[in-house]
Amino acid sequence: MAEIISLSLAVQAANGPSCAVSKTWNDLAAYDKADITVPKAGTYAITMTPSVGAVHLLLITAGAYSADLKYSVTNGAQNVPLDGPHLFAGAGAVGLLQEQETFTFANGGSEDVEVSILVGRKAV
Repeated sequence: MAEIISLSLAVQAANGPSCAVSKTWNDLAAYDKADITVPKAGTYAITMTPSVGAVHLLLITAGAYSADLKYSVTNGAQNVPLDGPHLFAGAGAVGLLQEQETFTFANGGSEDVEVSILVGRKAV
């Protein structure tokens, strides 16, 4: 049975324009979700995804956003500040991170930070 994940996003500038986006994936084979704690002045590595091309949705959120909280991905982006929610929707956007097998989070702050990762993927 296919998994269904829906995305709804609205952005509104005060007294200005707005933009709304919605997308539904009806044909995903599975989803994975992890909630982790990145220790203060420490790191946390987690393997989340099966292979390049299988992932169609990646959402990374944190309990506290900061330029001191960064992540790197296997063979891809390095030291990306998690200073806001990161949403990659569609295989093209997720592909910007290259191979997303392992995420390594580094917390340069003075408090532990909760991070959530949601992955929607097709069969491998």
